[in-house]
Amino acid sequence: MVKSINPISTNLNSTKAVNVKDGGLMVSCKKSEDCHKLKKMVDEHLGNKYTIKEVSVLNPKFKIVGISGKLCDEDLINYLKNQNKKEVSGDLKIISNVPLNKNKKLYQVVVQCDISTYKKMY
Repeated sequence: MVKSINPISTNLNSTKAVNVKDGGLMVSCKKSEDCHKLKKMVDEHLGNKYTIKEVSVLNPKFKIVGISGKLCDEDLINYLKNQNKKEVSGDLKIISNVPLNKNKKLYQVVVQCDISTYKKMY
């Protein structure tokens, strides 16, 4: 692929290229415009030889265990955003809010966030 498409001469900002099973190649780009540009170039130059797929990005999740009472999802999100103003930059989504198996008075919550928020927290 690099012989047919030179990422440097085409001003593509690719961050990483990894060989995958069955002779595939996975390329990550910094911006979605670069991703679309690369996809178009590969399709033009190598479209008949390769299958091009765009991988969807999964948002990370984290778990909070030991909450002392059941709170509604909106209140939990507001508490998390107010207590972590520097870390939380995007939207949060409550995936589950259930009591613990051993102590039904305590709850555990699974929260989904964007990648930048997750990197700031961990």
